[in-house]
Amino acid sequence: MKKGDCFLCSETNCRTLYYIVDVATDKLDALHIYIGQDMVQGLECPSEYDDDIPEDIVMMPSSMYDTIKKLMRKYVKKIHSVLIKEQLEEDFEIMSGGNYTDGSYIYTMTMFDGNRWLYQLFRVEDENISPYWTGEATAETLKCLLRPISDGTMAKVQRLYEKLREEISSLLDKS
Repeated sequence: MKKGDCFLCSETNCRTLYYIVDVATDKLDALHIYIGQDMVQGLECPSEYDDDIPEDIVMMPSSMYDTIKKLMRKYVKKIHSVLIKEQLEEDFEIMSGGNYTDGSYIYTMTMFDGNRWLYQLFRVEDENISPYWTGEATAETLKCLLRPISDGTMAKVQRLYEKLREEISSLLDKS
């Protein structure tokens, strides 16, 4: 392996694309993009790995990493645009099961303990797109931060997420 090599490792329900940025005697630094049911994640900082690469990798064009990162950014912009355009500008009360946005993320409220809301978080950022995060915040903070969105908007964002995963799979399968 050498600097600039790009390869794919596949497991049962996920794939990880690696792009080597530096090679030392028995270690390598690589950027990676994880593609699974639960997220598409491509952090901008390299991780260090032993240089004992599995034998069943699939070599990819060196441009594949950048191609997928650009695709991720494209979908993040699309999703943010949908959230901003379709957020509802109306008086509202935060309710369990309701979907809300700050223009970047989707918060689905799951439980109120009298002061704090627990929520599922659909993260939508250049490095991490995932509907499977959780969080909590005070009702007062959330009321100031969020706007409601419709179930239709939520479904539209979920379809965009699935389309991103399909496009990435198609790119990886063609190479």
